[in-house]
Amino acid sequence: MKLKFIKIRYAIIIVYLRIRSVFSSVTKGFTFIEMLISLLITIIILTIIPHLFRLTDTYLSAAYEFDQLEYSFFQLDLNKMTNSKAISLKLIDEHSILLKQQNQNSFIKYQNHKIIFVSNNRGNITLLNNVLNAKFISNHKGIIGVFLRIGSRENYYDKSLYL
Repeated sequence: MKLKFIKIRYAIIIVYLRIRSVFSSVTKGFTFIEMLISLLITIIILTIIPHLFRLTDTYLSAAYEFDQLEYSFFQLDLNKMTNSKAISLKLIDEHSILLKQQNQNSFIKYQNHKIIFVSNNRGNITLLNNVLNAKFISNHKGIIGVFLRIGSRENYYDKSLYL
């Protein structure tokens, strides 16, 4: 009877010592579950990267279309200002145009990378932003050409408009 008790007690102590040694020993490395989780995260990241590249192309074209939209609004505003018979256009220099109505003098100017509309020296309205360069050129028939370079230094496009 004593022998059975010693065997049982000895077996319990051995199991207890094994469990304690497993929990107390710190091994450096991945367990199988940690390895599976890290592989899963890596696979998810690697499958998302091509979609991110396609998405940036979409945003780049949308940004280009935004510049086109802004230019079309500028073109519409300029046509509304100049299509009246009571308004006469006169080129002052290569960066400003005088719009002369009966008793009002208004200007369209290129200033600080913007094209602005100045009305009676009371204030200005920004017509077009992100203009890298603007030249206003008049020919012998009185037609004024507006030549614009719009966008950023790396990504720009040239536009021309005749008034």
